[in-house]
This record gives sequence, structure tokens and C-alpha cells, in this order.
Amino acid sequence: ATSMYFPERIVHMFPELIAENFGSLLQGEIRPAVSCFVEFDKNREIVGHRILLSNIRVQKKMSYEEVDALLDPPVGDFAELFQLSQSYSERRLEMGGMKIPKRQVRVVLTNRGDLSNTTFRLEPYSESTPARDLVSEMMILANEMFATFAVENNIPFIFRSQPPQDSESVHAIQKIPPGPAYEAALRSTLKRSVTSTSPSLHATLGVERYGQVTSPVRRYLDLVNQRQIVSFLRHQTLPYTHETLDFAIQDTSEALQKARVLDRETHRFWVLHYLAAKASRRETIEATVTRDDGPQYQVELEEVFIPTLLRSSAPLKRGDQLVLAIQSADPRYDILRLAVKGK
Repeated sequence: ATSMYFPERIVHMFPELIAENFGSLLQGEIRPAVSCFVEFDKNREIVGHRILLSNIRVQKKMSYEEVDALLDPPVGDFAELFQLSQSYSERRLEMGGMKIPKRQVRVVLTNRGDLSNTTFRLEPYSESTPARDLVSEMMILANEMFATFAVENNIPFIFRSQPPQDSESVHAIQKIPPGPAYEAALRSTLKRSVTSTSPSLHATLGVERYGQVTSPVRRYLDLVNQRQIVSFLRHQTLPYTHETLDFAIQDTSEALQKARVLDRETHRFWVLHYLAAKASRRETIEATVTRDDGPQYQVELEEVFIPTLLRSSAPLKRGDQLVLAIQSADPRYDILRLAVKGK
């Protein structure tokens, strides 16, 4: 029900011929598309939208790094597009949406084809660069418009929603110092998102309705929603009813959960390889206490940015900065033992 992106290889949801050719936006090739046109007034407020079937040609395929360079400072068409994306972002935040920073690294292998003869490195990775922020905002905007289009036209559709936080839980974390501890606490106040056929507020995104359509080649439920939109625009019988959409949600939920676990465990495997190498060199690692309300403390490790449990005979509190000794790290058996060496 989803494509998987591992350090070792990519596992496509579709056959490779579709995922990397006919279903891919290759430079210079004409591709059928579902286009979302959004109209803004001079104050960059949304005043209208249209969803149409189209054919598009990618004139130039650009990397995030290339677009970042064009946005520093913003120039040309990218300047206006970036400003529109920032205005839309501000509107979402005014509606109660939020952006919680998340530090992360990605695993890069030198030889994907031969794991017995490969080295790897961890690269710091941010979703907050101007180019990535631009793409993210445009995807949220498009998905909001698709969901609105479905509601306006009574199209059975798969929506994503999320109830707002409880004010008490938000108030309870205000004394936590800024940084990893506060960000972890803020994430813990978020309610679970809901996938259903009923439109409702998505609190974290700050939009009244939301449904994912923008990645039909790598997410099955996006493909289902796209089929609904395309059939409606072609004046054809819709392939799904509310009941069959509910079945699709139910039928894919376990597979999607397994995919999330597999992605997390694969990443952790390589991170433990990195920590095992540090342990062999008797190197320490810094960490921040992110939870202090259980039998063990939870910390976020610097350099690798993963949460892990920590025992300590001395009392600790959220926000404390620690220096930890890596007693052992075994990626094969998922073992990580740490000890407090200092503050």
C-alpha cells in the first residue's frame, strides 16, 4: 500500500516501469495529470480554485539544492511562488496549525548493490529548507483544495483529520525549556490523526478539510482518491462508495503500520551501527532528557537524533543536557546501553 525508501534500496508500490518511467515526471516527457489551479487576490488570499484533467511537460527537473539557490534571495517566478507559499503557511498557523522542528539524519550507503562491501555515513537532514518548505506548502494547499472539491461535489473521498490539542496538556508543558525536550513534549500533546470518509478539521495543519491525492504513485490511498476525482471529471461512475472506501482504509491500515515500523527499525539499525563504532573508540555522545515521568528517563541523542531510554541513579529533569558513555550498541539484536558520564 506504499512505496518504501530504505538506505539499501527502494521498494516501489508499482512495478518499476511505472514508478520510474510512465508514472514519473521525466524531464521533457508529456504526462497526463490532475491539475489544481488556485486563484489568489492581490493580498495573496485564496479566492477560487479549479480541478482539471491536463497534460503537462516538465521543462526542467531541478534538485532541492538548485531551488534553494534560487530562493537565496528569491528571484524570478520562484520569488512569487515562494511568497504565496509563505502567505499560505501564515494562514494555516493563524488557523491553529503548527510547525514543530524535527532534527533528523539520513543514512547514505556507498554501495547499495553490495552490502557486504559498503560503508555508510549519516547526513543531517532538514525539512525546513526554503525549497522543501515551498514543496510542502504547495502539497498541503493542493490536498486541501482536492478535499474541498470532493465536499463541494459530494464525491466519496478519504479524508485525513486531527482533533485539536487539549488546552490543559499544552499549558502543562510551558515551563519546559526550549529545544528537544519542549519539542518532544509538544509532539506528545498532539491527538492521533484520523483517516475516514468524513471531512473534519486537521488541527496540526490548520486546514478545515484535508485529503491526500498528491502521491498516487507511492501511496495507495492517494491513488484511490485520485481515481474518484478523475472519474468525476470524466463524468464516469465513481469506482468507490463510502462503504468501499471504508474497506480500503481498513484493508491497508495494518500494511501501512508495518511499513512505518519497518522504516523506523531499518533506520535504527544503521544508527546503532554508527553508535557501535563510537563505542569501540570509547567516544561519548551528548543527549537531552525529554521525559522524566516513567521508571526510566527518555533522552534524545545528539548526532543521530533518536529517542532512547536511560537509567540513572541520580534524579534528572526534562531539558537536562547530559554526556553519555556508550556501554554497548548491537544493531543485530537492537541493543543500546548508555550511562550518564556527566552534565
